[in-house]
Amino acid sequence: MAFRKRPRLPSLGLLISLACLLASVMWLVSLWKIRHQQVRAHHGLITVDLRKLAPGSARSYVYRDRAGTKLRFILARDEAGMTHAAFDACRRCYVYRDGYAVEAGRLVCRFCGNSYAIKDMEHGEASCVPVKLKVKVSGESATINLGELEAGRWLF
Repeated sequence: MAFRKRPRLPSLGLLISLACLLASVMWLVSLWKIRHQQVRAHHGLITVDLRKLAPGSARSYVYRDRAGTKLRFILARDEAGMTHAAFDACRRCYVYRDGYAVEAGRLVCRFCGNSYAIKDMEHGEASCVPVKLKVKVSGESATINLGELEAGRWLF
């Protein structure tokens, strides 16, 4: 009488481990994902309400130009309440078109992983430096000249 080998089923521990690994990967991907708020220009100016931008936080915005190119930028407030602006690209890593993630009050380059406190985002680290964007702040509004934004089209 010959015994046939029964096919082995994956153990419960292995299935739980795989489920945890999948959940971890999904969580990490969600950390790196930036949702860009769409903005429009009026008379050559883009105006953003800063009331929802708390000190120590940053938000990502996108403007679609006439050619359909998405020009992304980040507005951030440091802990002292000063507003900073940069393109969602850096001088070195822009060719990869990854931009930045905003995580716990810091900008993190999605390509090289360098991380910057908001107050230091104009200085960067090594060759990974966020490309500064001129912004005029008046009260609770930030105004960006459309020409300044379009001058950074080469980053995207």
